[in-house]
Amino acid sequence: MGKLSVYNASAGSGKTYTLVKEYLKIVLSSPRSDMFRNILAVTFTNKAAWEMKTRIINTLEDFSSADTKQLSGMMAQLASEIDLPAGELKNRAANVLKSIFEDYSAFSVGTIDSFTTRLVRSFSRELKLPVGFRIAVDSDNILSESVDMLLLRAGRDSVLSEMLLDFVMRNVDEGRNWDIDSILISSGRITEKESNIEQMEMLCGMKIEDYMSLGKKLNAYKLSVEKQISDLGDKACSIIYDVLGGDKILAYGASGVASFFRKASQGLVTELNTQSDRVQKFLAGSYVSSSATMEQKILVGNYYDELCRIIDDIEVVLDRERTTYSYAEMLLGPLRRMSVAGEMESQIREVKNRSSVMLLREFNEIISRHLRLEPVPFIYEKIGERYKHYFIDEFQDTSALQWENLKNLVYNQLAGDGSALIVGDAKQAIYRWRGGDSDQFIDLCRDGGGLSSQQVEIKNLDINYRSSPVLVDFANEMFTVCAELLTDDKYTRSYEEGNMQKAAKNIPGFVSIRNIEGQNAVQRQEPMLQAVYDEILRVMSDGFSYSDISVLYRSNRDGAMLAEYLSSKNIPVTSSESLLLAGASGVRFIVSLLRCMAFPDDLQARAGVLNYIEPSFPHGTDIVRFKAEKITAKHRDFLDSVKTVVPAFDPYELQSLPLYEAIEYIASAFGAWGRSEDAYIAGLLDLAAVYVDSGPVSLRGFLEYWDDEKNSASISSPSGTDAVKLMTIHKSKGLEFPVVIFPFASWKIKDSEDIWAQLPQDELFGGLPAAYVPLSGVKKYGLDDIYAPYASKIMLDNLNLLYVAVTRAENQLHVIASLNGRKDSTGQCFEMFLGNTDTENDCDPDGIYLYSKGERAAPDSLCAKDVPAGAFVLDNPLGRPWKDRMRVSLEWKKIWSENASRAVETGNAVHQVLSWVDTAGDIDRAVSKGMSSGILQDNAPVKSLVEAIVADSHLSDYYSGGWEILSEREMMLPGGQVLRPDRVCIKDGHAVVIDYKTGAPKNTHRTQVLRYAEGLETMGYQVDKCILAYITPEGPQVTYV
Repeated sequence: MGKLSVYNASAGSGKTYTLVKEYLKIVLSSPRSDMFRNILAVTFTNKAAWEMKTRIINTLEDFSSADTKQLSGMMAQLASEIDLPAGELKNRAANVLKSIFEDYSAFSVGTIDSFTTRLVRSFSRELKLPVGFRIAVDSDNILSESVDMLLLRAGRDSVLSEMLLDFVMRNVDEGRNWDIDSILISSGRITEKESNIEQMEMLCGMKIEDYMSLGKKLNAYKLSVEKQISDLGDKACSIIYDVLGGDKILAYGASGVASFFRKASQGLVTELNTQSDRVQKFLAGSYVSSSATMEQKILVGNYYDELCRIIDDIEVVLDRERTTYSYAEMLLGPLRRMSVAGEMESQIREVKNRSSVMLLREFNEIISRHLRLEPVPFIYEKIGERYKHYFIDEFQDTSALQWENLKNLVYNQLAGDGSALIVGDAKQAIYRWRGGDSDQFIDLCRDGGGLSSQQVEIKNLDINYRSSPVLVDFANEMFTVCAELLTDDKYTRSYEEGNMQKAAKNIPGFVSIRNIEGQNAVQRQEPMLQAVYDEILRVMSDGFSYSDISVLYRSNRDGAMLAEYLSSKNIPVTSSESLLLAGASGVRFIVSLLRCMAFPDDLQARAGVLNYIEPSFPHGTDIVRFKAEKITAKHRDFLDSVKTVVPAFDPYELQSLPLYEAIEYIASAFGAWGRSEDAYIAGLLDLAAVYVDSGPVSLRGFLEYWDDEKNSASISSPSGTDAVKLMTIHKSKGLEFPVVIFPFASWKIKDSEDIWAQLPQDELFGGLPAAYVPLSGVKKYGLDDIYAPYASKIMLDNLNLLYVAVTRAENQLHVIASLNGRKDSTGQCFEMFLGNTDTENDCDPDGIYLYSKGERAAPDSLCAKDVPAGAFVLDNPLGRPWKDRMRVSLEWKKIWSENASRAVETGNAVHQVLSWVDTAGDIDRAVSKGMSSGILQDNAPVKSLVEAIVADSHLSDYYSGGWEILSEREMMLPGGQVLRPDRVCIKDGHAVVIDYKTGAPKNTHRTQVLRYAEGLETMGYQVDKCILAYITPEGPQVTYV
């Protein structure tokens, strides 16, 4: 029987080290050098997968070159655990590394999504998927097209039109968004959640008329209950105000039982509580005011019994109807949204079917459905033969469907001689909004997933290798105290058991908590930002660099404020917001001018152009009047006025240029280059190049493309930059920094998510099993049984965000929060900690902090390091028109180095001609193109070599026309690196990489082609072969990598 190992890995506990060690333990325990082929390792993100792959390969390289007389670290551990001589371990590591390079596509370390994609591509025929289907990771384009199609239908379908109009008007009445496009896209996104799949099937099965009928039925029921209550309330109010003369003679006056009856008279069913203190006192005999006269007391006494009977009658109605009424009232509003979501889902399916497109999120459901329905799933048979050992990282972030699919495969192997290793930490589960289900990991740690105790081994990694002892102790103490906030015992235990870490490093550390006072967020904003700035200066004086500091925040709004404020104080920062192309004024200007050319009457675009060139207005210009006149001028007059201000600009030349050159021209003519925004303008050019390559090109088309991409298009942060890093808590997960500053640490805990609430089995609800409703509405209508479990999860989500934020630091952590005693704020966590510990201020002579502890000085290792040098500036060639930067050489020999050999010259020419050859029939055309372009002088030797390559027995199949060919196509990896393989051949989700080389073989050639394979695998392709074709005068020399 196989064995399942579960590692509970708190922050900084070396989980990647553990994964790599256990992976290599399996690989190196076997005499087979290709044992890695039988291992599948999956994690949550591309970055984590790349780190794991890199660590495995680097460790194997270290082992294969290690001094066997002095083993240390992981190699010493493995030599002991495997019980192998050091020399044998070294040889096995070298052989495994060689095998990985020779069969890199079988090195299965990647994301869960990439594994699922490979499964679906491999078994597309068996899963009955459309032939030639395409995979869409992002649903935005599908949603946009679906909205257009639905609105087109609405013009012909009166029932659909009525439903949409009613939905929009309800939004307007409630002060919400009324833009129909965004409303429909928002409703369409309901369909994207994995947890909504089953319910979306239900919604698609209902017609608009079904929703409208149900809505009328629910409304009629609601009015009926309210009338029963209001009739009883009217009766009581009539006695109080018409007979008794008012509520002043009753106990507690208007705020006593009279208030209860007034609410009943208004039909406010959900606000009535017969068990309230004052109603119960009334029923107990305390019914008259102490200031009432004897006559008034007698009068009230005469009607007391009748008023008590009315309360009893109201209670009977409430007991009978309250729950059903609450569900009905809760459902009436969301019912409209559900009907819109159902129509959107039907439209989305139609768009996908017509375009043969499948969304990545659908694949888990496809596989799950197959595993449920097939008596003997073929995936077991095929995958089970391949993978015997499974590694799953970041398990707390996997979804229910992802684990269900992997679980079937894993348990199938555990029944034999396979194994599985799972690593996770419920305290770092911060992706529940994306489908992550930490309960799965908690349950696995508690009961072993239903396996016998002999098959399951649960281990806690309780050594922290990241942070100083001061920071480790702080996190242990704080989150042990805060665990009391979690109402679910299993969540509480996760925190209590997971906060017993010990620090491995004996390094200086410092932690502080600072309180920012203020009546509201507006009053606290400026002091909060100032506190961050002040802390950065103090940290710098401690001996740290800007690049050692990371400022973490929860919301993008806070990030934008921090970036703007710190930049205004001349603090260098990098952030996702600061790297957006749309954040650069030069980019916005270029787009505005292009928009003026495409849409001559766009006044907002004209304003953008004039604002940018305002510093160039002639001295003495009445700026306000000039702008007002030019914004409304005729199109030609407007462009002429711009030329008057910037003489280098010629609008007529701009109109004659293609898109890419037009952007270059604008940047050059208006001096946009050299304003510290060159990288952003270059990024805009890259975006334009992508658009041009994607299909038909038009200026208006590009502007639409820009509108779609501007919120995400960005430049990469340059490495080695000495700047403060600004990032969200989510993006910081898995990272570590010498210093962390954590402002805005006291946010409001909101119950703002939407959930599927199960409905009572009552014919009133027309057989509808569940409703998609706001969680806040569930609470409002008193449905505590539904609300309580979600409230516990929401508290866990927020506590986990705090945990991730405060465990990123190595040396210093500075928390800046507003601690005002509110119980609906994360600030209560820090207040609970402060209330349970001695308030220490070891390094705070100025009394800045509520709490501080430790030693502020930077470790020697940081003080001694080189501060990244400032960048040197090259004369930007993009700042000049391309005609001034490029000349076509008519003397072809000048292309080559004077010292280059004839063989290399010919090889390079062959390389270029091959990039134009898809099939053997393209050779003559490609050679002719080489002659006309000046690359070839004599076509005979080149043509014969190209023909030899195309006819080679190892290569001929890839020039047969049976493959889709991508020659010299760029692909961008998740980290931003751009690769350009010579030739990629694609068929049915499989790929073959061919790279042409000249000269002698080098190890770098192998590394390069394997990098290409890695990039293709991240795109979902299964790379079967990597081929190096060396071009020699004698013909091609083919090597398989």
